[in-house]
Order: sequence, then structure tokens, then C-alpha cells
Amino acid sequence: MEELLRRIEHLLLEEYDIVVDYDSAYEDSYYHDSCLIEMNSSQTAESCLCGLLHEASHAILGHASGTEDDVLNMELSAWEYGKLLALSLGIPLPESYDEESRISIKKYKRYLEREGA
Repeated sequence: MEELLRRIEHLLLEEYDIVVDYDSAYEDSYYHDSCLIEMNSSQTAESCLCGLLHEASHAILGHASGTEDDVLNMELSAWEYGKLLALSLGIPLPESYDEESRISIKKYKRYLEREGA
């Protein structure tokens, strides 16, 4: 699994000048202005791979900030693009990818509903 993560990290650093940092206190996040992806190091290796494919997709697609609708669309497109990214890097897509995607989108929608209230 380490080798698969390194493939993504290498692409991000070499092609996009984006650094990936791991810590147990982080939530998986992409910071456009800082050229940084933070990954939670306490999650399973498979979840970490799913998350890094997703966050890397945000970076590659040039996602920054926007309206709630824009951000939700960015989330959806980043999860979809993550599948293409895995294929292009020769990374077998984890079996849990689609489920992690669905869970993440549900959480994000609930968050947006609370913020809009």
C-alpha cells in the first residue's frame, strides 16, 4: 500500500508542486493556496488510499473555493476523477472506494444543510 501512496505523492510533487503531509490529528484536506494535502495517518491504509486519490483529484482538477453548489459539485467530481487517477497510475481501485465516496458525500451534504440553517 505504501508504494501506491508514493505513486500519487510523486505525481503531486513532480507535476503540481503539491506536498502530502500525514498526521493523526489531520482530516483529509486539500489546501489550494498552500499547495498542501493533509492526510489522517490513523485511518486504515485502504481508507488513506481512497482519501488521497480524492484529495489529489481536487488538486489536479484545480478546485479551490466556491458557492455551496460549486463545492458539492467539486466533491462529486473529485470522487469520480479519483477512479480515473487510479487507473492512470496503475493503482487497483480499493473495493471500499465507492462506499467511502457515498459516505463522504452524505456527510458533506449534512454539513452543508447545518451550515445553511
